[in-house]
Amino acid sequence: MTDAVSWYQLALIDSAAGRLRQAVGKARRALSLDPDLLDAYNSLGVNLAALGDPAGAEAAFRSALTIDPYFATAHSNLARLLGSRGEFSGAIRHFERAIRYRPLFVPDRYDYAVTLSRVDRLEEARAQAESAVSLAPAMADARILLGILYSRQGRLANARRELESVLKRQPGNTRARQELDRVLKLSNRGSP
Repeated sequence: MTDAVSWYQLALIDSAAGRLRQAVGKARRALSLDPDLLDAYNSLGVNLAALGDPAGAEAAFRSALTIDPYFATAHSNLARLLGSRGEFSGAIRHFERAIRYRPLFVPDRYDYAVTLSRVDRLEEARAQAESAVSLAPAMADARILLGILYSRQGRLANARRELESVLKRQPGNTRARQELDRVLKLSNRGSP
């Protein structure tokens, strides 16, 4: 087969089936046939990261961004990779670019909010979490994060509202229950 797109599609099939090494090989074959195939670089990066090769994954994402600096998916995948290594300033920079180029993609906003919260940029994190919730009101993880951020800012009534809204939709959500219990304890400490 001499069609780069077909090799890339086979890489996607292998990746979905959990055959990551085969997916890497097929993505590399696709790139040998078409070195400008952005999605193949992204697939290569995702699979290399999953295989425990962060340096190779980073190189793949950066190769895609060299070809197209507006490729939001590569920015967000690179941001997640950098964040997982504790390189928060780089992660934040790439999340900002991903959101600039793909503003309605909720997972980027959520992960950006998480990253901002990890470096105590709480106002910005809260704004991103609020944006994620406004775009996807039923996204429990975004509401829980928003509740946590409100709590960290001392806005306990807001935190309680967000966490209770998760439990209304998902009564068995243990993370929301644990966070709500923590918020209620904090609230009780402040009352006479």
